[in-house]
Amino acid sequence: MKSQTVLSDRVLIVNARAGSRNAFGELVRRHSSRVFGMSLKMLRNREDAEDNLQNTFCKAYGKVRQFEGNSQFSTWLLRIAINEALMTLRKRGAGEVAMELRTIPGRRPNSGTRTRIPNASTS
Repeated sequence: MKSQTVLSDRVLIVNARAGSRNAFGELVRRHSSRVFGMSLKMLRNREDAEDNLQNTFCKAYGKVRQFEGNSQFSTWLLRIAINEALMTLRKRGAGEVAMELRTIPGRRPNSGTRTRIPNASTS
């Protein structure tokens, strides 16, 4: 049965490359749960995983003509999803560092104390 699915995916890919939205829609239906599951594992946040799912399929739709068929469609799709998730984690990482600095115990936000950095010309 798996070989029938692969063959069907190939037919759908040919049709999607020719511009069939229905064919691409079927590919989305078949592969969304796997992409979502992997996204959720990586991002650990349902909303981010849903965003990643959408971003992955938008990118795949725009690049389906570049899919060469050297691997299974699901492998190609998961690689896109992983790359998108990594970009999200990088963006999130910068924000999390800023958030951690604001929540340091004993540090009062907006306390009015500033650290003076000496000017090179006055040293």
